[in-house]
Amino acid sequence: MLVRLKTEQKRFAKYTYRVKRKSLFVFSFTDYIIITKMKKSPRGDFIYQVVDHCSRAFVELEDLEAHPRAILPPKQSFGEQSTVALATWAVTNTATKHAFLLIFLRNALQKSEKYILAAQNSSDKTRWMEAISRPEHHKEEEKIYQHWDCPQVQAIYDYKANQPDELSLVRGDIVKVYRKMADGWYEGERLRDLTWGWFPSNFAVEIESEHTRARNLRETHKLLSIPFNNPEEFSARLLAAS
Repeated sequence: MLVRLKTEQKRFAKYTYRVKRKSLFVFSFTDYIIITKMKKSPRGDFIYQVVDHCSRAFVELEDLEAHPRAILPPKQSFGEQSTVALATWAVTNTATKHAFLLIFLRNALQKSEKYILAAQNSSDKTRWMEAISRPEHHKEEEKIYQHWDCPQVQAIYDYKANQPDELSLVRGDIVKVYRKMADGWYEGERLRDLTWGWFPSNFAVEIESEHTRARNLRETHKLLSIPFNNPEEFSARLLAAS
């Protein structure tokens, strides 16, 4: 779930705006981005009602936290500059964090539409922006590792995934870490079954020994070369070896 900040110009008051907040649910598919809202059906259950959709080819993103704070709404800016300036003002005026601008260049009505969206935390914002359009440049608060240079961590507590892109952990699990976020979330690959996802770093400790890391990789590589009949058999062999 994301929160939308919608700016509306006050009647008979030029350059004076108000900001409304509304919860939205965004779905990212291969070819389309779909924005929905939760609605109660006549039967009493809740359904997703489509608000807007757009081909991914006509989607642009802007990280609003990369722009200076704006105390006053824009007056003399135009086009894209005005859009970003107004969005930045709305975020500043409402003290909203983890915000980004989603722009549909040509939506379902063949019009341009802008959505000022806010995530719950920094990691959620990064994950949403990557799900919509993978960024070309990494931020300073991210630490990215190459496949051959990944650190490894070992789970010291069980962790149950709360989102589809999160990684559940069992105490003792070994994970190759490909990305570290400043707010303490890691993205990596669980070696016992090669499952990928995000997890909180305080549920694991880093393996400092180069010998131990090499041994973990050798055991995984050895098991990958052994024929198995089904995924359950592979997981059982890998778990028994760890």
